[in-house]
Amino acid sequence: VIPYLKQENHEVIIPDLPGVNYSYDDLAKITIKDYVDFITDLINKQDKEVILVGHSLAGVILSQIVQQFELSQIAKKIKKLIYI
Repeated sequence: VIPYLKQENHEVIIPDLPGVNYSYDDLAKITIKDYVDFITDLINKQDKEVILVGHSLAGVILSQIVQQFELSQIAKKIKKLIYI
């Protein structure tokens, strides 16, 4: 998907979610909220609207972000959601 997005002149950010390279015990402590907070922080750092693309667990995270922040400022920064 990344080459296609770049071909259309989109800036692509591929974040490593919390838990990458963690031990199993540490990974067991990470919640969906941790992921939502991480991506929300990343969105807030952007100076323009974003298009969020997610598959598998990331689709759940996208839905949680939109549901939690539907009427907030962050919702205004989300141009589009794409579920794969």
